[in-house]
Amino acid sequence: MSDKVTSLSLLDRARADDPEAWREISKLYAPLVYHWCQRAGLQSHDASDTLQNVLTSVSRHINAFEKKKNSGSFRGWLWTITRNEIHLHFRKAKRVPKAIGGSNAAQWMAELPAVESAEFDEPKVPGKLSGLVSRCLDLVETEFQPTTWKAFQLTAIEGWTSEAAAQELGMKPNSVRKAKSRVMHRLRTKFEGLPCDASFESAIP
Repeated sequence: MSDKVTSLSLLDRARADDPEAWREISKLYAPLVYHWCQRAGLQSHDASDTLQNVLTSVSRHINAFEKKKNSGSFRGWLWTITRNEIHLHFRKAKRVPKAIGGSNAAQWMAELPAVESAEFDEPKVPGKLSGLVSRCLDLVETEFQPTTWKAFQLTAIEGWTSEAAAQELGMKPNSVRKAKSRVMHRLRTKFEGLPCDASFESAIP
């Protein structure tokens, strides 16, 4: 498969009502939203319903979201929508989640953080990329030839030197560096305005 190049970010495409862009956004963020719902005490079927409500709200209001420098990330905006939907669910059901850790459940719901925090992040496996970053990589991998992707993977993710990766792949070190650069450029372009949070840049130097 030949490498593909596009100048439009995923967020730009979503605003233009590109169905494929919405499928990719769902693949990226649905697991995170579902995790937030369960972390807030929703049972599986309620979490699924709330997830659908969140995605519907995002699609309706995506044009209202505008990322500004140093403030207002997409992830934070998504957390606000999710938090509101969680509260709405419990208001409609006229009940509160079961107590967590022996605490008062009603008080716990009231203290649900207004800003998404690490406490509500997806579980991380030591030595592995976060779930969100991994899903970002999955979406981009198919856009590159296997050798290009492997050069990127060895150097950017596994920490190999360009020389070591070149020897492994039968390439020149400069070609390995160019391959890594091409993939990184695509990642930054595709997810501009819709970042895979701070861990994206820190996980992939």
